[in-house]
Amino acid sequence: MKQFYSSKKKINIKRIFTSFGVIVAMLALSVAPPFQIVRANALTGMSAVLSTLKINTVANQTILFTTPIGLASGETIILTYDSDFSVAAALDFEDIDLSYDDTTDSVCVTGDTEMTLAASPSGTTMGVVRTSGTVITFTNGTQAVAAGGDICIEIGTHALQGSSGAERITNATTAASRNLVITGTIGTNDTGTIVITTVTDDTVVATATVPASLTFTVSDNDIFFGTLSSTASQWADNTADGSTTAAVAHTLSAGTNSPNGYTITVKGATLTSTGTPGDTITAMGTEATLTTGQEEFGLRITASGGVGAVNTDYDDTPSNSYFYGANATTTDVIAASTTESASTTYSLYYAADIASNTEAHTDYTASLVYVATGNF
Repeated sequence: MKQFYSSKKKINIKRIFTSFGVIVAMLALSVAPPFQIVRANALTGMSAVLSTLKINTVANQTILFTTPIGLASGETIILTYDSDFSVAAALDFEDIDLSYDDTTDSVCVTGDTEMTLAASPSGTTMGVVRTSGTVITFTNGTQAVAAGGDICIEIGTHALQGSSGAERITNATTAASRNLVITGTIGTNDTGTIVITTVTDDTVVATATVPASLTFTVSDNDIFFGTLSSTASQWADNTADGSTTAAVAHTLSAGTNSPNGYTITVKGATLTSTGTPGDTITAMGTEATLTTGQEEFGLRITASGGVGAVNTDYDDTPSNSYFYGANATTTDVIAASTTESASTTYSLYYAADIASNTEAHTDYTASLVYVATGNF
C-alpha cells in the first residue's frame, strides 16, 4: 500500500510540473513583444537637375524629393553617387543649400523654408559633410519636416543661402546612365534612386546670319515757303503759299539693326537766288528763337519712336529755336542713334525771316540733301 501511494504521488508531481510548464509557456507567449516587420518607405517625386550633362564636367545639381514619413530630429539623409562621379574634395556646407516645404508642390525654392547648414548639427542647424568622393551626408538638428513634405538640395554655385557656393560635383567620365541613391535614417530608413544620364556633349551649336539693315525714308521732296515778309516769320509746308504758323514741312524716318546705330546728316546751302547775283538769306549759325525783321533761315526737329535722338543744335531747346549749320560743301549731323533702333520719325520745321532790305528775287531755293549712314 505504501508503494502504491508513493507511485501515485510521483504521478501527481509529474502532472504538476506539466501543468506548470504549460502555464509558463502561456505566460511567455503573453508577455513577449509582438513580432513586427519594418519596411522602408520609397521616396517619391524624385528628380535631379544638372546644369550640364556633359561627361567629366563640373555641374550644379538640384535634387528634389518628397518624404512620405517626414524628417525627424537627428535623422540623416545620405546621397551616394556612382563611383564615376566625383564630389569636390573642398565641398562643404557653404556649397550646399537645403530647403523644405511641408506641403508638397514638386518645386524647389518657391515657398520653401531654408535650413541653416553647418559642418555639424546644432539646434535647428543641420550638419553637412562630404563623407567621401561619392558620398554627402546630412544630419538633421531639431528642425522637423512634415510627412509628405518636399526636400530640395542645391549643390554648387547656385547655392546662395548664407554664402555663395564655389565647389561642384564632376560628372561621370563616360556617357551612360548611373544611379544617385538616397538613403539614411530619414523616415523609416526611406530610400530612393535617381538615374542620371551623362552624354559626350550636351551642347548644340546653332549658327545664323542676320543681314545688316538700314531703313530711311523722306516723306516729301518739295516744300514751299511762299512769299516772305519782313514783318512776320514764315514756315515751309507742302502748299504753295507756305504757312504763317509753325508747321511740319516733312518727316524723315530711320531705323537700323546695327549695334552702333546710325547718323543722319544734311548738306546744302541756305535759301539762295538762282539768278545773278546769287543773293542769299542768312542761315542761323547759332540756335536761337526767330527775330522778325532780320534775315534768318533755320531748322528745328522733333523725334518720336525708336531710340534715335535729335542733335542738340536742332532739338528745340530753348522752345521754338532754330539752327542751320550746313552749307553747299559741308555736312552737319542733325540726328543719330548710338545703338540698334526701331524706326524713329523726325518731324522737320523750316522757318525764314527777311529784313526790309533783303534783295528781291522770285527764285530763292535751298536744295538740301539728307543722308542716313548705318554705323556697322
